[in-house]
Amino acid sequence: MLGWIVHIAIETGMRSSEITTLRRSQVLLDRRIVRLVETKNTLPRTVPLSLAATERFRQALSHPIRPIDTDLIFFGEPGKDGQRRPYNFNKVWTTLSIQIHRAMRR
Repeated sequence: MLGWIVHIAIETGMRSSEITTLRRSQVLLDRRIVRLVETKNTLPRTVPLSLAATERFRQALSHPIRPIDTDLIFFGEPGKDGQRRPYNFNKVWTTLSIQIHRAMRR
């Protein structure tokens, strides 16, 4: 999921919080747009999608292990309360950053 999120961020300029909280109903692949309801400045906006971003969303939406208990595109594991939350890439990002830093020092 991290790869899709990074590519979508690069292609659209969307913030990570905007991407990770997206619901399936907000992404209109046939029109190549995303409708953002919650933004930093609290105003809704529509984001046009490049062909590359559209393809990344298409891949994410057709994820073969998509759970039926969530409408989130980028879903995380259920918490102790059983509720799914948006995918949290901070742990993955930190781990990758450490590995890259170590590799560069060699």
